[in-house]
Amino acid sequence: MMRIVPFKPRLDHMLTFGLVVLVGVSLGLSAMIWTGTPVRLTIDRPGFFSSPSYGSTRSTNGVLQPQAIYYWTKENQLFRVNNNTVWAHQIMRALSNATVLEGHSYDLVKSPYTFPPQGAYVKLDFGSSVLSPSALALLFMNSPSTMKAAIDGSLYLTSRAHGTSYRLEYRTTKNQVYVATIAADKTLAQWMEKPTQAVPYAQFPLNKALVYLPYSEITVPIEDWIIDRPVSSRIIDSFFTDPTIMQAISVTAHHMLYTDGTRGVHVIKETYGDAITYVQPGGLLSGVKQHSADAIATSVAFINEHGGFTGDVSLQIAPSSIDNVTGLAVSFHQIVDGWPIYGQLGTLHVGIVGNTVVHMSRPLAYLNELLDTTPTRILSGSELLQKLSPSSQKAILAVSLGYGTHWLGTDVIELLPVYRVTYSNQRVSYLDAQTGLPFVGIGME
Repeated sequence: MMRIVPFKPRLDHMLTFGLVVLVGVSLGLSAMIWTGTPVRLTIDRPGFFSSPSYGSTRSTNGVLQPQAIYYWTKENQLFRVNNNTVWAHQIMRALSNATVLEGHSYDLVKSPYTFPPQGAYVKLDFGSSVLSPSALALLFMNSPSTMKAAIDGSLYLTSRAHGTSYRLEYRTTKNQVYVATIAADKTLAQWMEKPTQAVPYAQFPLNKALVYLPYSEITVPIEDWIIDRPVSSRIIDSFFTDPTIMQAISVTAHHMLYTDGTRGVHVIKETYGDAITYVQPGGLLSGVKQHSADAIATSVAFINEHGGFTGDVSLQIAPSSIDNVTGLAVSFHQIVDGWPIYGQLGTLHVGIVGNTVVHMSRPLAYLNELLDTTPTRILSGSELLQKLSPSSQKAILAVSLGYGTHWLGTDVIELLPVYRVTYSNQRVSYLDAQTGLPFVGIGME
């Protein structure tokens, strides 16, 4: 007699076998994922894995700010306003809504306009930057295509009739003066007046330069900061499209080179920790026209993607030669309480060729937490110059006030007010702003 096997038990056996196969496939795929994917990729690859930034991002307009703003009054008095004050931000915001009308260039001697302007004016000091027309266009809502480049980054603004029309003047790269009218709304008028918190300054004509220094003794705080040192591996990997093919080469005990054959990242141990230098020789392109505005935007985006910005910064830009190819050098200097930091901690350099970053150097250590502040009186400009010999004064090209760095040990550094003096042979020296004596800091350039 034939026995008929029920259908349901057969179906159960088939389903059980299929489930066993699926479990086996799942275990196999899991093993491939865990053993086949490099560990560093899952934690260090930029973009869709983890961000390498430890600072914050900035916009192009956010970094293209003057180092200081000077007010020359009708009474022939000079005052300085820090670039990180509300007043400075407001005047730059008002200018960003203004329009520069068609202007003209005049011979510096034969110009119908005095230069610097007579009467009251506002000077926007961008340091040693050479501001091209494209960079100047970033400062205003509209500007003519015929604008000339400003050679020393000093823009002068004067008020005209009824507080809605203003004049812009600056010295061009051809030693001429460029003069144009600015149309702005009435909000700019209130920011053209000297604020009450402005610091009295004075002009000191020297043999080779006209320097701006404090008119009398002023108070500048001495500050103690804790510095942080981010892990360099995450930042290093962000420079490479595929970090898995990157090779590490030991150059010296304090110098490592990481490269994939097309670009490299040098990591050098300095006083306050690792400093990195990125180089991409293959990025050099000849025949590509340089635009300052594009170079600034490119450098800002590159820094945002490779660590970000820490603290307030001011930008300087100038033409440069990189491996005998014409490019642009963009520098970012950290600002604390309106004064720049001189030395390893305070500066970030980017080299641009053909709108491509071919070089970047930056320290990884940064100021993280303010521990203590001690107000201190510093020398006036006249008192400082009295500390220098007549021969030294004749060779001075520039003098500026800022912070020097002194290591207190472990992770604490002290910011001390110093005068930075640049001489005609490009030699730079630092003087203690309290005493006028030579200042030898730690980690200073």
